[in-house]
Amino acid sequence: MEFVQVATDIFINSAYFDDRQGRFIRMVGIIVDEMYRKPGDLICNMAGNKVNATFYQSRESHSLEYAAVLISCEIPITVTTDILAQNGVLLENHESQSLRTEAKIKVKIPTKKALKPRDLKIGVCVPPLFGDISPLKIMEFIEVTKILGASHFIFHTYEISDSLKRLLNMYVELGEITIKAWKHNFTKSQIWYYGQSASIWDCLLDNMYAFDYLAFNDIDEFVVPRKSYTWQEMIESFFRHKLVSDKSIAAFEFNSYTFKTSSNDRRVETNNYLQLATITANLRTETSDAIRSKVVINPRKVFELQIHHLGQGLCPGDKAVRISDSYAAVHHYRQQEDGDFKAIRRRGEQMQRFVVDETMANYKESIVKAVKNAKEKLLLI
Repeated sequence: MEFVQVATDIFINSAYFDDRQGRFIRMVGIIVDEMYRKPGDLICNMAGNKVNATFYQSRESHSLEYAAVLISCEIPITVTTDILAQNGVLLENHESQSLRTEAKIKVKIPTKKALKPRDLKIGVCVPPLFGDISPLKIMEFIEVTKILGASHFIFHTYEISDSLKRLLNMYVELGEITIKAWKHNFTKSQIWYYGQSASIWDCLLDNMYAFDYLAFNDIDEFVVPRKSYTWQEMIESFFRHKLVSDKSIAAFEFNSYTFKTSSNDRRVETNNYLQLATITANLRTETSDAIRSKVVINPRKVFELQIHHLGQGLCPGDKAVRISDSYAAVHHYRQQEDGDFKAIRRRGEQMQRFVVDETMANYKESIVKAVKNAKEKLLLI
């Protein structure tokens, strides 16, 4: 979906009905960074009921020109979900007469699905894809993450090749992924990673009732259990060992290890053996990184999710729990030349050594089989 300009410096991508706490229209957008906003700058007109919008800007603008924003309008009691579904919301602004605009935005009403306690559904949200990405790299990401426990994937696509579009469309036909076009005219120098923070909000709100949990990963990152085989077993163990309580948990935060890969680690097949990064790259940083962590959330308890951490729970008691590396950690596979990986300098830290980590050997047979089967099924040889 394209971003719609609703005022001089306000662009809206999507709008959702949110009844997790109260009744609100939540609109995902992009705004000029640190632009002061006051009630009345934007008005939600819902079948003649006018409400001033409030603005919550992402704290991850990185001081660029534009930032992600969540715009909220509380829904009057007289406005039903049927009215919203049929009419959407008309946005009005208080700019000068020459600039004043009105924009009608469709409001999506998320479907509440019956979630089964003993059969966890875990969705995976992927930030905007851009650049020259190998289809096999995406295939590896999907197939490995399915083995780990993903039920479905939501991809935001900004700018990708025709070959990658064909691959993703074939996965759509299999019912395993959803593609959301991420169309805007902001460059990477204007907004962080083509609006990644806005895409996180979009995926969270669109799927808050569709899955038990949502994971947010880049295509070179995998949350890998260390005492379990799948994510479901891992999450169940968190509660069994009383690491978390069901009432308070909004997010699991996992530390990240960087694994060394090189240009020779991918897309090579020798002696009927696929050279995939997840099963060939076994050198990682000696210590994990708590700053560049990744998060798995209960979407019914999160108001704002940042790229690496929980931003804000929906209620004061909704909090994040940092998971010990002994239970699980993120494997981040970075393509670098050997000379660059003799050591990594962290912020304010000394050089790191690399150690051997064979955790993914537990998945080797399943990964090779899954990728080969996918290549045959998807006609990619």
